[in-house]
Amino acid sequence: MGAFGLNLSGGQFFAPLAQEFGWGLATLSSAAALNMIVWGIFQPLMGRMIDRFGPKPVIVASAALMGIAFLLSSTISTIWEFYFYYGILAAIGFAGCGSMANSVLVARWYVRGRARMLAQSAMGMNIGQLVFLPLAGWLIVTSGFRGAFLVLGMLMIVVIVPLVLFVTQSSPDKINQAPDGDQLSTFTPPKSASLSQAIRNSDFWAATFAFVTCGYSLYLVVIHLPRFAVDLGQTFPQAGRFSALPLVQARFLCGRAGSWLDGLARRTC
Repeated sequence: MGAFGLNLSGGQFFAPLAQEFGWGLATLSSAAALNMIVWGIFQPLMGRMIDRFGPKPVIVASAALMGIAFLLSSTISTIWEFYFYYGILAAIGFAGCGSMANSVLVARWYVRGRARMLAQSAMGMNIGQLVFLPLAGWLIVTSGFRGAFLVLGMLMIVVIVPLVLFVTQSSPDKINQAPDGDQLSTFTPPKSASLSQAIRNSDFWAATFAFVTCGYSLYLVVIHLPRFAVDLGQTFPQAGRFSALPLVQARFLCGRAGSWLDGLARRTC
């Protein structure tokens, strides 16, 4: 929840950064593009780390890195600092505590009804965006963009990181439980395919294409909506609420999709 909300809040800072430093939209958009490229590059590395250490420690460390990146962003004075803190450091952290790590964690805890729980988890990501985007806009108005970066980074470190650290477990067997809360239910870790095997599999390319279209449509729109809303005369908090509106619909669609996939799995198994 916190990771998606924090990463997508970057678009809220485009207008104040342009006002403060005179940076153009193309320059600021390059930071978001760099963020997405680095996020994609580091996903396989984070996947290997999750296989080795489990999702919990990777998520904790990655969320802390995202918080630190936003704290450092409160000190920026050049575009290269913004590229490094938001475009690189925050993206590396996001790779380790975003949807991939979250999906692994949910899959270990749920076998029956896994699709429904993954959908519920995705709804949590949308809630994070509903919270962080308007909050970022309000903080920019009340504290300036430096104060907003500082508070958002502190929220990640003081609230999100401890919640994952003290509440979450990498798998149910860590606390002598079974998946789904049913002792008859077992989780069998899937055998990882090599890259050469994956690229010869049509399912791999279907999933890849789906993520390409999702990332393109989601980030292209959500990152630029706040700046567009400000250009139309909206305040920063209003721009945040405006950006969050599409996520309200996504929140309900995720739930419906999860129920539909669960029903489909029962009919085909």
